Amino acid sequence: MSELLIKPLVQAVLVADHVYQDTQTGKFVVCGILGRVHCDRSTVNDATESGSGSVQGRRAVIIPKGGLKWGSPFLYWSVTEVHRTQLFTIRYVQLATDRVMFELPVNLSANDPMQVVQSVIPLPELPMIGGHYALEVIWNNEILGAHRIEIVDTIVEPER
Repeated sequence: MSELLIKPLVQAVLVADHVYQDTQTGKFVVCGILGRVHCDRSTVNDATESGSGSVQGRRAVIIPKGGLKWGSPFLYWSVTEVHRTQLFTIRYVQLATDRVMFELPVNLSANDPMQVVQSVIPLPELPMIGGHYALEVIWNNEILGAHRIEIVDTIVEPER
């Protein structure tokens, strides 16, 4: 007799700088949720011709107070209706090209499908290439939830 597949319900998918669990209450604390990150480019070659006919070499970067170098973030996700042990895939995708940057297989277990399973996963350093990305939670080849991140090149002309 084959087991009936019941789709889990993803309640939250967040990518953040820090996630920790309060030891007294058991609550998860999510800090620095990533939505837009400014690309760390100290110099960029520019082949555009300037008005004087010379090639501009480098451009200065305006460095905002936060969101420039964020290292390896964390995934916080919350799922319910998990029957026994289920295999999920966490996938980071560049949306313009549909290129998979990385995938992580993850097993989640619950004794009771009514239980809310919360999990924190340290992620590898995310690629700092300008564009739109999604960190997707996949089960049975179906995307159940995602968190979108925009990587923005923060480059300006130097003062003259």
